[in-house]
Amino acid sequence: MAIETLYPACGSLVGGVAALKMIDAERLALPSFEEDARSCSMPEVSDGGEWATVAFVDGSCSYTQKVSYRSQLPEVRHTLRFTLPDNEPSQRFVAQLEEASRNTGIVAIVTLQNQRQLLVALSPALGTEQPLRLVETTISTNTKREDRRTIEVQLECCTECCAATINI
Repeated sequence: MAIETLYPACGSLVGGVAALKMIDAERLALPSFEEDARSCSMPEVSDGGEWATVAFVDGSCSYTQKVSYRSQLPEVRHTLRFTLPDNEPSQRFVAQLEEASRNTGIVAIVTLQNQRQLLVALSPALGTEQPLRLVETTISTNTKREDRRTIEVQLECCTECCAATINI
């Protein structure tokens, strides 16, 4: 067996999430994935569907994918965390996430600081069968009197592949 030379998976080593968009999984068609499933075209949105831009607190959004191997097959856990200000629009948004999680689940586009866009919870083999679902919300009063209350949100899913880069 020959092991290939490693390549930088994310290009630039710049970290952080610059933007986050979400949509109900049922609103998306399966995009065209490249043969290696590492990149894809932008998925088509069905009538009446649109991407919701998440107005998270600056510097609070993170995305991780953890690959583990069970019976020599990869299992990829996708975890998306972000913080919202504790206000009425954020509370409505969290209620929508709860409803979507109970029904069809959520697909996300994570835009990194280097402008690379990742399609999370949509795969060539499973389509939208393993969408992101809300697993935890935490309301925090924070520590200082001048700090505003926040809502911390965590969504997760497990798929068979890593998030694909969206071809621009």
